[in-house]
Amino acid sequence: MQAGMSDNGFIVLLDKFGIDVPLLCIQMVNFVLVAYLLYRFGIRSVLRVMEERNKRISDGLEYAKKMEAELGNIETKRSELISEASSQADKIISSAKDLATELADKQRVESKKMAEEMFAKAQADIATERKVAFAGLKGELKDLVIEATQCALQRELSDVEKSKYSQYAAEVLMKTA
Repeated sequence: MQAGMSDNGFIVLLDKFGIDVPLLCIQMVNFVLVAYLLYRFGIRSVLRVMEERNKRISDGLEYAKKMEAELGNIETKRSELISEASSQADKIISSAKDLATELADKQRVESKKMAEEMFAKAQADIATERKVAFAGLKGELKDLVIEATQCALQRELSDVEKSKYSQYAAEVLMKTA
């Protein structure tokens, strides 16, 4: 009986504090039911959404780290390519300068050779013209000497004078020939 009384004593004690036991039981069942429904349909979906967000954020951070590393690699490659292109450009410019110098030297040598050939040809032409002119002059001089000699010989000269003129004419003709 004591055990029954202690159960009854507990209920009496609850009654003294103004607690209605059947109402308390119904409220406890309601609380558990509302807590279950909130967890099942509210908190669980919120937790799932938060979990997905956390996963997206971590994936995004991971992707950002990968992109940062890749950007560093690309920047390094870009620097290397710029450096390589710059060195190739320097080589090409140097090669072009050497080629230009070589071509200018060749052109200078060819121009000098051409000028020398033209000068030699001009000298040859002058020498030929001189020979032709002298030949023409010699012919004219011979004709003049002959005419002068004929004129002088037509005059009456002594044999000594004729012989001197003939000798002189022969000497002049020999020198001009």
